Amino acid sequence: MHSPNRFLKLALPLLFALGLGIMAPIGFALAEEDEPIEISADSKQTDFKAGVATYWGDVDIRQGELHAFGEQADLQLDNGQLVRAVLIGSPARFQNRDEQGELIKGQADIAEYEPAKNLLTLTGNARLDRAGDILRAPLITYNLRTEVANAGDPESGERVTTTIAPRNKPQP
Repeated sequence: MHSPNRFLKLALPLLFALGLGIMAPIGFALAEEDEPIEISADSKQTDFKAGVATYWGDVDIRQGELHAFGEQADLQLDNGQLVRAVLIGSPARFQNRDEQGELIKGQADIAEYEPAKNLLTLTGNARLDRAGDILRAPLITYNLRTEVANAGDPESGERVTTTIAPRNKPQP
């Protein structure tokens, strides 16, 4: 059974279908929180007292079906529990599958996940793709618990754009 507090329920992806606001809400078949998080990078620094680990250079994060890439990742832990994860890239990219098995992909300059708030925030050139539908905005926030997504940043002057892929009509 999938728990609601999964690493980067993002995901990444995260949000994708839900972030589009044009699809029916769905849950994400993301990695179980009890599955190991595997991270590879060119270098790493850990501050054990602060509970912070920073990875640099071709960062590759995997947990179950979740796969994320970036130039830098900052993970904050408290007693072994993820408190905050930030993935930075040009862009940071991630992919996962939703509960229906649809591939969800996303990217942004910065992707931040806060498990206690069930909040995913994509900042800078944010893009979510699912089933051919695409959402682009300078800022996308998504609450994984309530399945509410907000896209856009009025201060940036950039508009939100959505592409809805044609759907085949069922045969009578």
